[in-house]
Amino acid sequence: MFVRKSELLTILPLLKDPYVLFRKTNAKELYNAYHHHPEIQLEYIVKGSGVQIIGGVYSRFQSGDMVLLGSGLPHLRKPDHPSKKAGLDGDIEVITLIFSKDLFSDIMLSLSEFSNIQKLLDMAKQGILIKGNKKKGSRIY
Repeated sequence: MFVRKSELLTILPLLKDPYVLFRKTNAKELYNAYHHHPEIQLEYIVKGSGVQIIGGVYSRFQSGDMVLLGSGLPHLRKPDHPSKKAGLDGDIEVITLIFSKDLFSDIMLSLSEFSNIQKLLDMAKQGILIKGNKKKGSRIY
């Protein structure tokens, strides 16, 4: 699956506050376009599975996965289409924390106590995927 540059939707800043936390409980609530925004996004897949594009990488997601997306990183997630024979309605449950890239000031990140936070934010520019129950962090690319 290749995405043309013209298909990438840029979303203006999403936040009025420094962060927002919400839960999506239906596949129809997932944003259905390959997009990016200036905020940092942390998501936990409570229930469901499907495909995702993060940056230029196409992969699968499933219950128990977490992903940290850096500022401006393009992404898209589409849940699997459930079997009508199984009587499933396509529900998915995703907990999302979106926060401003300015939540941590440059001065704060320059302190040695925040060096690991700075490393994490740097790695998130390419995306960090934590798969299933193993919870071993790995870069997406």
